[in-house]
Amino acid sequence: MLCYRDKTFCRETHCANYECQDNMTPEKVALAQLWWNGTDPIEEWTDAPVATQPMKDTDMCPGYKLRP
Repeated sequence: MLCYRDKTFCRETHCANYECQDNMTPEKVALAQLWWNGTDPIEEWTDAPVATQPMKDTDMCPGYKLRP
């Protein structure tokens, strides 16, 4: 399956570790939508395919930080 940036992002949406390359920040969500839907004015965008998995408490997590 085709996914954004051909990688897997962390599913922990409340993490504030913005230095983590796997954190799916709001900016990355916007870029994924732009990548998937382009800039054409359309009435309804579809969600971009983004692969995620839980990474908190695994060796893939460089340090979970709870968003305030």
